Amino acid sequence: MSLETELKRLSALLTPPTGYTNDTKVFAPEPGDPHADLKTELLESASRMRGLGEAAVGGASMKVPFLENSTYQRLEALPSGGREDFFELANAIQAVATEINRRRN
Repeated sequence: MSLETELKRLSALLTPPTGYTNDTKVFAPEPGDPHADLKTELLESASRMRGLGEAAVGGASMKVPFLENSTYQRLEALPSGGREDFFELANAIQAVATEINRRRN
């Protein structure tokens, strides 16, 4: 897929709904969430990657890092209720990183 397509997918995951939707949306963790650090880290990474993707679409050339394998291992520890949403977010981050790095080559 193209960087623009992957960037739209990542942005859609981070954009609050404006009406009724069944789409996946990932929001800040609830207070007291034992996995808040991981969720916050992923949200910050997604926001950073969205900015880098927009810069790359604008013509900037850069090499960006991928998520660490340990991040996926930590995602496995999440309760099944919201785990899928955060895996989808992680995969969208990886897809944008892949396309940014592909443009560089």
